[in-house]
Amino acid sequence: MGEYAEMTLDGDFCESCGEYMGDGHGYPQRCAGCHHEITKDELEREIGQK
Repeated sequence: MGEYAEMTLDGDFCESCGEYMGDGHGYPQRCAGCHHEITKDELEREIGQK
């Protein structure tokens, strides 16, 4: 796996747009601008739980 991919998985970069966010927390995350975005799979999971 490439260095950029690993840094994205660690949370250093936004998983949606690739913006650098600083030292990650060990898991993928989204920046403030992309935080509101929701994927189709996430939406289906959310709807299925209700």
